[in-house]
Amino acid sequence: MSKAKQLRLVNRLVRARRSHSLVGEVENGQKPASLEEAYAMADAVVAALGAPIAGYKVGATSPGARAALGIGEPFWGAILAPDILNSPARLDMRGAPYEVEPEIAFRLKREVALGQSFNRTNISELIETAFVALEINRPSYREPFVAGALCIIADKGANRALVQGPGLDVDADLADIVLQIRGRQGESAAASPAGSGFDPLDILCWLTNAAGRGRLQLRAGFVVATGAIGRPMRLETGDWVEVAQRGQSLLRLDTNTPG
Repeated sequence: MSKAKQLRLVNRLVRARRSHSLVGEVENGQKPASLEEAYAMADAVVAALGAPIAGYKVGATSPGARAALGIGEPFWGAILAPDILNSPARLDMRGAPYEVEPEIAFRLKREVALGQSFNRTNISELIETAFVALEINRPSYREPFVAGALCIIADKGANRALVQGPGLDVDADLADIVLQIRGRQGESAAASPAGSGFDPLDILCWLTNAAGRGRLQLRAGFVVATGAIGRPMRLETGDWVEVAQRGQSLLRLDTNTPG
């Protein structure tokens, strides 16, 4: 792919995000041809948007999600500092609808240095806190699955925001935590990371090891959202949504109302 065609799609994505519009058909010549090209385009989108990175989301964390997207590994997307919200939060719904999904996230206590490697036995050294989160997604494409997984990665993983909720016990088995997502449009089935086919700590190890190999930078204070627990919920203007555990509300997101 030529640099000129790469820049053309980057500019279309930046315009779509700024205007809350959608990118139409993506010509094959504009699409990234590899993961490396997709991440390079995402970096260019972030640079053009001009806000600092405050963390990363990880997508396609379950085998089923990877199969649906036709990719062999999870992917990451930058979360920008202005897009990290504290619960109870309110979302500007220009560009609605959105999709929201409950997740387990981590805040890092220090930078991941080049050459470092982490596993389940030493990853706790890197974690400042674990917390419940609600990721807000909206692809910038009119037909994201037609555009394909690499184009979604170039759109910084379709992330729009992350709502921070209460802390969790890092020493607990996070895969056994069961969360519900419920809102004005109804309630999804309760689900856990284990039921979704992944473990949050394994996903954190995967991302930090990618940083240790120089594929991205993870700094002290960054947050890492480790993937959807269960099916996402659609969010329309005027909706509200909350994440609950055993019926008790943990975090809430409201939207602006019509008029």
